[in-house]
Amino acid sequence: MYSLPKRRTLVHKAIEPRKLSAKIQRVLRDRADDIFEIKYDGCHCILVKKDGKAYAFSRQGEPVLAAMDHVIAELEAIAEDNFVLFAEAWHEYLDHSIINGTFRRSYVAAGSELLEAVVFDYVPLADFEAGVCPVRYKTRRDRCFEIVHAIQRRAFPTGEESASPVRLAYASYCTDHGQDVVDQSRARFGAVFAIDGFMRKDRNGTWKAGSGACGTVVKIKDHMSIDVKLLRFNEGQGKFAGMVGSLTVLWGEQELTVGGGCMTDEERIEQWATGSWIGKIVEVHGLAVSQHGMIREPRFIRLREDKTEGE
Repeated sequence: MYSLPKRRTLVHKAIEPRKLSAKIQRVLRDRADDIFEIKYDGCHCILVKKDGKAYAFSRQGEPVLAAMDHVIAELEAIAEDNFVLFAEAWHEYLDHSIINGTFRRSYVAAGSELLEAVVFDYVPLADFEAGVCPVRYKTRRDRCFEIVHAIQRRAFPTGEESASPVRLAYASYCTDHGQDVVDQSRARFGAVFAIDGFMRKDRNGTWKAGSGACGTVVKIKDHMSIDVKLLRFNEGQGKFAGMVGSLTVLWGEQELTVGGGCMTDEERIEQWATGSWIGKIVEVHGLAVSQHGMIREPRFIRLREDKTEGE
């Protein structure tokens, strides 16, 4: 089994514009030829190929035990060697909760859909182990294309690329900002599937494991999204009596009450009885920060099993 580098963060983290320094935000406004990629709502996956053998890990470094076996087989079948691909384990027609369950399970359940690997970055293995890659992003993306194309060409020589378990993340070369980017790119690529916004990338940006405070990779979302620690559940009223009605989370240094949002009735009942999610990280969406410093219309989206720290 391949041993990952001994460091806290294995990937180059993306960052939302509001978290960048004023200086970096000015630099961001002046960049005119960035690459905009769809941010797929799946599970971040690290695909390693070393000396002919391939391996899959979560971004926390946990081995992926079954969900990526078919992708690993494709990587081992091509000549290219000693590299790392960063991908999203994803499926066009499955909700994130199902994707997440499949990704983390130790077996492939009977009748379940196989996940795809949507590739969005590449670094040579030696650079990944060193934690820094000096190669600019546009060149790394070109290498992604070459490797993905090699897999598709080998597996489907008649041109049935759409049947391949590996694909390249869609990208748009335009310089509009915010929601315009999301809307225009969706229109351009016909992306009717659910996505989690876009990633804006500096085509000349290098790769470095850790924080993305330099602004080379920036998240652009349809909405405001935060990952926060769940402090407690609050009982609902009316039809939600006797179950979870809302959640209290820790946002920065203040408590925030969040609507139940995407919690199912079964989850509301179970969590009111057990509270097993308390202390864990949850994803919350809202419209914006109000003039009083609170989030407008916050709502629960999902439990983040892949994170241990909030924002």
